Amino acid sequence: MSLAINAKSAKARATIAANMIKKQNNFYRAFDDCFEMNDGNEVMEWLIKKTAKDPVLALNIKNKMPNLGCGCNDYNIRLHQAINQSFVTAELMKIFD
Repeated sequence: MSLAINAKSAKARATIAANMIKKQNNFYRAFDDCFEMNDGNEVMEWLIKKTAKDPVLALNIKNKMPNLGCGCNDYNIRLHQAINQSFVTAELMKIFD
């Protein structure tokens, strides 16, 4: 049984999905479980928020899963906007360090 099935909230499942994206190259049933617990839209909302603040996650989504969220509302567009926001934030942090 995957961690996502036992997770108590969409936010927890988004964290599990984010960690998988950052650490794995292949995505299996356990990753799908993060979005299939009747709150997949909320999981995507949390994942978009996390992506905007985490350049490592943003880079991994861009490189490994550029089509994540396609076909579901405007999630893919918003996810790529979050990726760009994360990269801009990371560049600004370099300037002010």
